[in-house]
Amino acid sequence: MRQSLWLLSLGVSMFASVVQAAPYMIVGNDEKLVWDDQGKPVLSPAGRDSVLIIDLALQLRLPVMGT
Repeated sequence: MRQSLWLLSLGVSMFASVVQAAPYMIVGNDEKLVWDDQGKPVLSPAGRDSVLIIDLALQLRLPVMGT
């Protein structure tokens, strides 16, 4: 019984070290609200919003994965 539990824990720890999540940052840009020259808020029409998916593991090049 102890040997089977030991083998099970060994297998789980080996599998857990292989499975890793990539460090992504998801950024949402809501561009509906802008301000006019008098400082009053003006709502823009829908459709200008965007989402960036940034791979934080890429340090030497532009890390944006998609928009």
